[in-house]
Amino acid sequence: MGFLYDTCIAPCCLHRTLNEVREEVNRLQKENDELKVQNERLEENTKKLQVVEGKLEEISLLQGQNVDALVEQVREFKSIQEQVKENLEAKVMQNIISVVFSADSDGDFKINPHEVDTLKLRLKTIDGVDFSEENFEKAMKKASSDGHDIQALLEVMKNLYDDEVPAEDNIFTIKTEEVMEKKK
Repeated sequence: MGFLYDTCIAPCCLHRTLNEVREEVNRLQKENDELKVQNERLEENTKKLQVVEGKLEEISLLQGQNVDALVEQVREFKSIQEQVKENLEAKVMQNIISVVFSADSDGDFKINPHEVDTLKLRLKTIDGVDFSEENFEKAMKKASSDGHDIQALLEVMKNLYDDEVPAEDNIFTIKTEEVMEKKK
């Protein structure tokens, strides 16, 4: 019985195991082929990137500057741009304050109802500034019980420099780029 079992069953199991091993070898071969293709694509991309890097370095050297110098110039330009923006914001704030004081036509340091309309109209016409009349009214109601005190108006003007005020609540939005374009 042992001999009969060994000659009939063992070859069948061996044949099945051999087929499973062949299937696994074929699957691994396919994966290997896919990996080889991906590796070739990566090598091509690496070569292309090296060419681009070389060309950028050539351009940089041709201009007599290296990448570090260009980065430093960009930083310096940003700093100068920030200073220009701050100067423009200060000038806009001066304009706003002038408009506020000129709206007080009777000089009583209160903005009367007829002066409020003139003030809003003038604030809307300041170059380089978006004025939100709705946000202005809300802020004025918070700042002053009668809503027309010049001191309260000046407090409201601080909104221009308060970074904690959400953009949708801003009374004034300085359009620096627009002002800079007009200066050119």
